[in-house]
Amino acid sequence: MHYWYFLGFAQDVNTVLQGTAPFEAAHTIGGFVFTPQLELSFERPCQLRHDAVIQVL
Repeated sequence: MHYWYFLGFAQDVNTVLQGTAPFEAAHTIGGFVFTPQLELSFERPCQLRHDAVIQVL
């Protein structure tokens, strides 16, 4: 018997047009993760939380 751990990640998209001034582009850069599976920290070990556990026979 095996267990699979399901992790669903979602992030936004970078929609900045090429040639946009750096100051303006910095306000709309994409790639930020919207889901809470990954927790980064400098004070404690980073945590990765799964959304579901699937039992495979």
